[in-house]
Amino acid sequence: MFMKLLVKRLTLAVLIVLPGIAQEPFGPARGGTWKTLSLGNGLISLEIVPDIGGRITRFYLGGHQYMLVNSELENGTPPPSRVGPDGSWLNYGGDKLWVAPQGNKGPEFWPGPPDPVLDGGPYEARVVEEKDGKPTAVELRSGTTAASGVQLSRRVRIYEGTTRVSFEAEMRNVDTKARRWGIWAHTQLNGRDKSGTGHNPNLFAYCLLNPRSLHPKGYWVMYGPPDNPSFKPEPENGMMVVRYLRQVGKIGVDSDAGWIAVVDGTDGFVFVQRFTFLPGRPYPDNATVEFWADGYGQASPDAKPVLSPMEPGYGLESEIIGPFERLEPGRSATFRYDWYAANAGGNFRVWDCNDWAVTCGPMSAVVENGRIKLGGRFGLFYVGRIELMLKDKEGRVVSKSSRPVHVTPLVPLVLENTDLGAGVKADPLATAAVLVLSDEKGNVLGEVGHAMITGRQ
Repeated sequence: MFMKLLVKRLTLAVLIVLPGIAQEPFGPARGGTWKTLSLGNGLISLEIVPDIGGRITRFYLGGHQYMLVNSELENGTPPPSRVGPDGSWLNYGGDKLWVAPQGNKGPEFWPGPPDPVLDGGPYEARVVEEKDGKPTAVELRSGTTAASGVQLSRRVRIYEGTTRVSFEAEMRNVDTKARRWGIWAHTQLNGRDKSGTGHNPNLFAYCLLNPRSLHPKGYWVMYGPPDNPSFKPEPENGMMVVRYLRQVGKIGVDSDAGWIAVVDGTDGFVFVQRFTFLPGRPYPDNATVEFWADGYGQASPDAKPVLSPMEPGYGLESEIIGPFERLEPGRSATFRYDWYAANAGGNFRVWDCNDWAVTCGPMSAVVENGRIKLGGRFGLFYVGRIELMLKDKEGRVVSKSSRPVHVTPLVPLVLENTDLGAGVKADPLATAAVLVLSDEKGNVLGEVGHAMITGRQ
């Protein structure tokens, strides 16, 4: 978040006076609620509020809610200006689309938030797909603005039997001249503890560093002190580890792995964003991933230090950015990405991620007394079943488990606690153990885990 807009404490029922606009109180709608669109499939559910920038204000897996929602602004009726007192940002929280790069250095930088159109304005919303009378995909479209010269839209879709949410974001040039931006998917995650009175010290984020990074350390500090303990690179593992300590700061990472994972270690719920890295393309801020932490401290030399316990919010921002797109008038560009959710069962770090699962304990396969004992911990993104397949050095299946294990995103897969982990007969030709995921109809989806077999004499 650009720090000239460092969180201002907004007071409910403030009287806004702007030239040409009638005085209107801003505060909670009396007896009302935001008008929302809901998507759900029995595993996950989303609440979308078109009227405040097309935000996703809530995302649930089971009963766990991932998003930050500003309780002071929740259910409030936005003023006609769509900005707060003195032009301040109405930071509702949640997930939304912006454009990058951000700043006040010139017309090639987006100066928001606030942005009364892209960030805070009403979005047109329509259901584009249904199943059994329930919406499965919605489309959200912003108004047009001369400030950025673009109109933003995105299609949000859910699927049966999985926590996957797919996004197809579009940026269209509505100006009379060429515009150059990257599409920025900006997500604010809840950083409060369970009591709601303090920050959650068990909130972590993980992403892989680019071994060919443009930055000497694999990342760069955008705001806050260079030694902020919230951001801990692990060069030996090629990993960036973020811990929410409520100390203000922001970093940019040019990760080429295509995923970010945020873990609430208090109860083990994981939030994953996946995207496609395009090598050779320039990116805003030379970053595909950015992390911002709300908290105390001074974001930049010209920013006011945050000292009062009433000022900073409780949010960890997990952001992904598409490459620069130079658009002639009337042209558009698309940025596709996905969300996934799972339960890892506790405060476990993330080592890897694919389209089927997040790895929170690397898989192992060790021969003991003629049997292969398996280890590993995974958070699954699908309801289905896992089979163990043993493969030879040519990649051919030589044997497989007789009893598949049922899996769900609501429960972690801990191999030691399954029949598979108890051991399967070691085939003398097998060199690798592979976990294969199928959906509930038996359709093979892909490999969840892979390990070379060790321990043979």
